[in-house]
Amino acid sequence: MTSAISPAGSTLLAARIDMTDDTSTPPRTESPQAPKSQPKGGAGTPASSSGGSAPRVEPDLQFAAEVRVDQRPRDPYRPPLPDPSPDAAIAGEARIGIRARPTGRVTLNVYGRAAAKGQLNVEDAEYSLHAVGAASTLRLSPRTAVTAGVERLHIFGPPAPRGPLDYKATEVTVSATRTLTSKPAAPGHPSVKATAAFSDRQASRPAQNIRSARLTVSFNMPLRTNGPQLIGSWQGGRTDYTAGSNKGQGVWSMAASFGPKFQLGKWGLSITPFVEGRFQLSNRPNRDDRNVAFGVRLARGPKDP
Repeated sequence: MTSAISPAGSTLLAARIDMTDDTSTPPRTESPQAPKSQPKGGAGTPASSSGGSAPRVEPDLQFAAEVRVDQRPRDPYRPPLPDPSPDAAIAGEARIGIRARPTGRVTLNVYGRAAAKGQLNVEDAEYSLHAVGAASTLRLSPRTAVTAGVERLHIFGPPAPRGPLDYKATEVTVSATRTLTSKPAAPGHPSVKATAAFSDRQASRPAQNIRSARLTVSFNMPLRTNGPQLIGSWQGGRTDYTAGSNKGQGVWSMAASFGPKFQLGKWGLSITPFVEGRFQLSNRPNRDDRNVAFGVRLARGPKDP
């Protein structure tokens, strides 16, 4: 996972309104198999009573790259630009970390990530960042999970890939995700999930201290069995600036994105042509914004917790 809701939601991987979510992967058709024999002790064995898979640790490797054209390009970590011209951009993000599953219901992540966006003409809309973070996800049921995470961010202004340091920040996020449909996605039957998230960011520049709440509803539907999928997201939310010169500023925002997603081979790669739109309304002058964009995204990950 971008969005006008909070800068932390504007990157290309999972935090973004993005279209790389592997929850949309259709179930594979498998050949019937003979029932496996039960180990001695039956259902009362320790393996069966654990309620999940064995503990494991695995690398967490994700990336996304996109070429896009924006009607009104902007740096999501700064106020909107006054009357920018339409422009093309290349954006990318990479994340590397470790995922651990101490139990079948708990997933722990420790990671580092870096992101940047370069514009063809509007240099003031460029940005870059690097961050380290950790998150923990507790699956309450097969359809419900809660996540808490913290990130330490370094935000750099234009020009990309690395301009002068703008500010440092620590951001804490708590979210809950619920799958609203009871059946797996299938042709003609989408899978829908909703995520409510709350974020608090404390920055070295007080004017960048924010609190935000947002609701994201996403869907995916295979167009044919084991074929491409139609995926999309809608997000609405409120961001409040809590200190410095921006104290008292409130921003309501909404964004939507959709497109077909095509899987590429067995390495978790996908390519997604997309169209997205967003707008924001602020209680401060010259802070309203809107945008329509289209492009194509190549991505790997993220995985479900």
